[in-house]
Amino acid sequence: MISTFYNPQDNRTKILADELNFPSDIYALKGQILMKGLDPDKELILIKSDNGRYLDENKIVESMTDEIALIFLPSVLFRSGHISIEHDKEAVRIGKAMLDNGIIPDFRPPNIIRIAPIPLYNTYHEVWGVVQTLKKIIDLKEYKNHSKGRKIVS
Repeated sequence: MISTFYNPQDNRTKILADELNFPSDIYALKGQILMKGLDPDKELILIKSDNGRYLDENKIVESMTDEIALIFLPSVLFRSGHISIEHDKEAVRIGKAMLDNGIIPDFRPPNIIRIAPIPLYNTYHEVWGVVQTLKKIIDLKEYKNHSKGRKIVS
């Protein structure tokens, strides 16, 4: 849908979004900018949150300049029980090692591993166990036993 609405022309080339969006949405926005032959570092304007929970409406309005080709703001600020873990080089292989240890991760390109401890179903000790397993996988470099190719599940 972004490709339908994002049509940079003349000096209207920028996308205005906020840093509280889903990481996968930010990734998709950067991809659309790249597909238009432009630089995401220059063309994606991310509105900062002062507290990590809310956006200042004045900052949004101030950012609406003549250079903006598309505004991508959520109707509700994203919050969930997911924990996102970013690893620049080994996210896929760490996810595979988690799977080997009985933890089902969700891989989000290019480098995000998500897990979803659910308070109604998971105890503190189960969440602690996941954290300790992840620490072990990274400390012992268990992920190096896996290829960098993605699996269907993770």
